[in-house]
Amino acid sequence: MNAVVAMKLNLTARDASGQRKFSVRDVRGDTTVQELINGLVPRMGLPAEDSTGTTQAFHAFLERDGRHLRSSETIGEVLRSDDEIVLHPDVQAGGVGFRRA
Repeated sequence: MNAVVAMKLNLTARDASGQRKFSVRDVRGDTTVQELINGLVPRMGLPAEDSTGTTQAFHAFLERDGRHLRSSETIGEVLRSDDEIVLHPDVQAGGVGFRRA
């Protein structure tokens, strides 16, 4: 069995405001960052939609490295046990009706 698959990590996730914090235990190392985010959003009570009713996407920021994690990265590749990630909503600049001059 691959070492990344066999690996299980304990993590903490919080929202950008710091008001919601959630502990995650025994996350498999082959879980992608996107799969982790998809599981955390409802458990943390984060909004599934933005103010326009569009599905809200989130990104994970790893404070230890000071970087956003790519959704395709696996937990075993980028995280260590007891790491803390911060979930940030994906905010698109501009919007409907925006035109360049």
